[in-house]
Formats: sequence, C-alpha cells, structure tokens
Amino acid sequence: MNEIKRQRDNAARCLRMAKSAQNKEEKQSWLALAESWLTTVQLRSTAENNFQVTEDEKAKALQWASQ
Repeated sequence: MNEIKRQRDNAARCLRMAKSAQNKEEKQSWLALAESWLTTVQLRSTAENNFQVTEDEKAKALQWASQ
C-alpha cells in the first residue's frame, strides 16, 4: 500500500470516529487527527505532483464529521 493511500485511510478512520463520538471533546480530538492526516496527504501529494486532497474536499470531510 502506498504511503498516501495509507494516510488517506487513516484520515477516513478518524473522520468516522469523529462522526460517532459520544462527546464534544472526543469529536474534537478525532477531527484534529483527521485534519492532520489530510494536511499530510496534501503536502505529500503536492510534493509528488499527485494531488490527492483539495482544500474543498478537506473542508467538506471535516464538516461532515463535525455534524
């Protein structure tokens, strides 16, 4: 599995965990982790000229999980 895919998968897991969090603090922690993974994907994919996550996609994913 390539590194970008693994990082995207980690972000997706964090988003799912945020979506099902039982309290605000837990949700915020998962969202922060997801955002960190998505930023890592953005930085790595930009360096490799292989765009994997746009700012819009990142914002939509974080918004979805925070509801």
